[in-house]
Amino acid sequence: PEDPLREFTEAVIEKVTQIDRITKELIDYGRPRELELRTVDIQRVVDSVLRLAAARARSQRVEFHRNFSRNLPLVSIDVERMNEVFSNLVTNALDAMSEGGHLTVTTKEALDQKRVLVEIANTGKGIPSRKRQQLFTPFFTTKPDGTGLGLAICQRIIDEHHGSISVESKISGPNKGTRFTVSLP
Repeated sequence: PEDPLREFTEAVIEKVTQIDRITKELIDYGRPRELELRTVDIQRVVDSVLRLAAARARSQRVEFHRNFSRNLPLVSIDVERMNEVFSNLVTNALDAMSEGGHLTVTTKEALDQKRVLVEIANTGKGIPSRKRQQLFTPFFTTKPDGTGLGLAICQRIIDEHHGSISVESKISGPNKGTRFTVSLP
């Protein structure tokens, strides 16, 4: 603890960890993996992500709301990859609500009954329209320490599942915040 190089060493370790994370994201983005599909209840996947994020949410005074549909059809997904998608969306939502708010996750069957929808909505600061148009572009980021690959990777994973992802956001007014909707067959 008293070593004069300790502070320098900690800074180096922090930067190496950041480079490691960026390198892994670049590899994931550049080399898609083959999907390992399983038929599952998507609500269980989403719920496990929410449980892992619960401590951070509590520390930020963010309340989770689950609006899970009854009798939702099962979906065929790569659980690990979709876990990555939902973890990224929940993390981004929490990043947008550093001073508290509400994160609402809604699952439902689409009206055409051929798709399952997962909506992740937050009451954060919202995303201006000019930035919304670039959200899924590789290396575009609004975060000082972001790589700009998270949402690009999410979109690729969802595309590989023959699904889609969309975003709506308002930066002012009573419905301020952002909603991502993932649609899966």
